[in-house]
Amino acid sequence: MAFPSSSQSSAFLGLAFIPVIEKLNRNNFQPWKSQVLSAIRGAQAAKFIQPGVEPPSEFLPKKTADDKEPPISNPEYEIWVAKDQ
Repeated sequence: MAFPSSSQSSAFLGLAFIPVIEKLNRNNFQPWKSQVLSAIRGAQAAKFIQPGVEPPSEFLPKKTADDKEPPISNPEYEIWVAKDQ
């Protein structure tokens, strides 16, 4: 299993520790949006909220047409799922 680099994991973990100062209400949407989007972008998680973005394939393509060959998990998919959660 491949692990993300330390810079990837620290950027991603940063999202959990950036507090949003105010709760969203009718009067503070723009500053709230700026603060939340900044935190999401800083954590390199913006791709998870973009419309139309699809995850990587769950399994790697087979090298042969042999149906008896078991599917091989795609490590990029596993990383994507972990970050998406």
